[in-house]
Amino acid sequence: METKELEKEFLTMIEAQKRTIYKVCYIYANDQDDLNDLYQETVLNLWKSFPRYRGDSTLNTWVYRIVQNIPEICNNPLVSVILQRQT
Repeated sequence: METKELEKEFLTMIEAQKRTIYKVCYIYANDQDDLNDLYQETVLNLWKSFPRYRGDSTLNTWVYRIVQNIPEICNNPLVSVILQRQT
């Protein structure tokens, strides 16, 4: 798939899944800034994974599964700091 096509398909998917992404990020956020940071980190993680989406599950299931991995993407120092503030 061409890069422009991939980007367009990704942006369409993000728009369709925005609510699910925010809903799961909200669980981990302390405030609006945290929510925005987690959302951005999650979208980045989705972008990195998007070319490997094979269609074995629905797009919604695939997105939800990746979003659920927020604790795993917390190797990023920014995300780690946000989650540490919750304890």
